[in-house]
Amino acid sequence: MITGVLLPERVQLLTLVIALSMVTTPFIIKLGDWWLNLTALDEDETAITNTTAQTPNATEVNGKVIIAGFGRVGRRVAQLLERAGVEYIALDNNHERVNQFRGEGFNVFFGDACKLKVLQSAGAAHATMLLFSLDNFTNLEHLVKDVRRHYPKIQIHARAHDIAHCETLLNDGANQVVSETLEAGLRLGEMALINSGFDKVKANGVVAEFRLELYSALYDNVLYKSHPPN
Repeated sequence: MITGVLLPERVQLLTLVIALSMVTTPFIIKLGDWWLNLTALDEDETAITNTTAQTPNATEVNGKVIIAGFGRVGRRVAQLLERAGVEYIALDNNHERVNQFRGEGFNVFFGDACKLKVLQSAGAAHATMLLFSLDNFTNLEHLVKDVRRHYPKIQIHARAHDIAHCETLLNDGANQVVSETLEAGLRLGEMALINSGFDKVKANGVVAEFRLELYSALYDNVLYKSHPPN
């Protein structure tokens, strides 16, 4: 027997297998795409169903603030609003977190705030302000654009990573932004001033003035780019 040479029977079998794979592969790919689309739709419907079941009717949230994301920052915002007597509704896609803080009296409901349908079911059409406090910034820019397009009058306030991210979100339609890195730097700088001998009032004044300069420059830059002089 000569090695490296296929017998005629095996050649015919191999040819048949190759032919069958060429014929069936496109159908398998289409079947896979169909299944992925189906499961994606199921996930969206589940998110909407769960949110609708735990969220007040959209007509009942007139004048409320929507807090998208109920991590540490979102909870602090909710606490401040509660102290001031401002009504709000919060959304978060973590079941355990929602159950925990609903049990503590917070007005938070389950729902993926990165989905426009979920924001709609939470009453975005009737809310006066939408505050994004998401831990994951991945889809935030696209989401801000979508919200601005669908709700041109709503106030959008967003938590951003740095100044560059702030500028992007402002260009996408946010009204006001807060930079995590900037605020952390200002807070640490204030501590350094106090430990260097400044009294708290003077240190607060220096930091407040510096913050105003930085954010004013940011907003002026965005305004200049959107409406350049002729």
